Amino acid sequence: MAFISLKTKMSVAVSLLVIALVGALALSLFSYFENQTKKSIAQHQSVLISGIADDIDDKILRSLNALISVAKTISPDIINDPEKAQIFLDKRPGTHSIFDNGLFLFSADGKIIAESPYCPGRRGRDISFRDYYKKTVATQRPQISDPYLSTHNPGKPAIILTVPVFDSNGRLQAIFAGSLDLTKQNFLGKLSQIRLGRTGYLFLFTTDGTFVMHPDPGRILRPGTLIGSSFFHMAANGFEGTNERENSRGIRVLTTYRRLHATNWILGANYPLKEAYAPVEQAKFYVALASFFGIVLSILVVWLGMRYLTMPLLNMARHIRSMPGKTSPVEVSSEDEIGELGLAFNDLLDRVGKEQEALREAVLTAKNERAKSEAIVAALGDGMSMVDTDFKVLYQNKVHQTLAGGEFIGSYCYQAFEGWMLPAAVAR
Repeated sequence: MAFISLKTKMSVAVSLLVIALVGALALSLFSYFENQTKKSIAQHQSVLISGIADDIDDKILRSLNALISVAKTISPDIINDPEKAQIFLDKRPGTHSIFDNGLFLFSADGKIIAESPYCPGRRGRDISFRDYYKKTVATQRPQISDPYLSTHNPGKPAIILTVPVFDSNGRLQAIFAGSLDLTKQNFLGKLSQIRLGRTGYLFLFTTDGTFVMHPDPGRILRPGTLIGSSFFHMAANGFEGTNERENSRGIRVLTTYRRLHATNWILGANYPLKEAYAPVEQAKFYVALASFFGIVLSILVVWLGMRYLTMPLLNMARHIRSMPGKTSPVEVSSEDEIGELGLAFNDLLDRVGKEQEALREAVLTAKNERAKSEAIVAALGDGMSMVDTDFKVLYQNKVHQTLAGGEFIGSYCYQAFEGWMLPAAVAR
């Protein structure tokens, strides 16, 4: 059976305990760090998206207020004269800087009175089929349309803001409108350029799942693209917050939804988890590396510590092995259990030494007494032998050896003294 030292056993036991403790501590700390970091990332993303949503709301309302201010200056003669209406619209550079897809003046029955920039052949065109016209007429209030394909700038996705114009009696006379091209660099178009990290992005969609804005222009105005997403249904039903999910491309992302207040649109953000949680993964690597080196260092410290602590035992063992013929005590260098063991061993060694000395004295006394007895027996003139209970000869004096014809110590009487008749008084 292979010898395994106590030092090795204790080192292995303590090292396993250290590994278990360090591992458990590292796992618990990292789990806490991971959860807190993920919560922090989600909170930061939520705060960022909330800020962007508020900014969009503010710009939409300011754009709408700009239209309302201009609408108040539209007089009946402008509404009744397309040429005056055209000049009126063309002389609004400040408003044009906001509405890059044009300014429009529609009649109460849904016909184009004028539009700027001017497009030949479009005056009088009927737009009463548009939802934004129907809602403006029905509510008699300013409206922000859902995205649609523009005919003023054919094929381009756009939205339009409308403001009703009333006469002095409060009757609807016209509708003043400004349109935004969703492919241009206005405050909505710029959303497509915002990045979360390297690959995260923003998108804007309506409650029916139609994209108003997306980094991929081909997805704008595509209806129902989010309908299959359970997280979309939560957002459409009023949920605002951040959660992990899988996007349409099968990529795990951290998604945040915030509802705009100016319209029924929802601002969303997708941040790929691989990138969002990259600091967590990096921290995991460093924690694992630190734990590994911590465990290795702990094992080394434990081994050296056990070697130091068990050294007195090893010295005691070496001393005991070299003890034959020696009675020197072991050296006690510690005041612990091992030191107590050394002191106890030295006490035992002292007692054994005293007992051995007493035994040597007893043996010497016995030898002296035997020598005296043998001298007395040898001095007797008669032959004498001593036998044990089995009649084996233990001792013969010289006289008996001469009479028996030799020394028969160790032989039985009937062999040693064949033909003799031993008396019953032979010493036993």
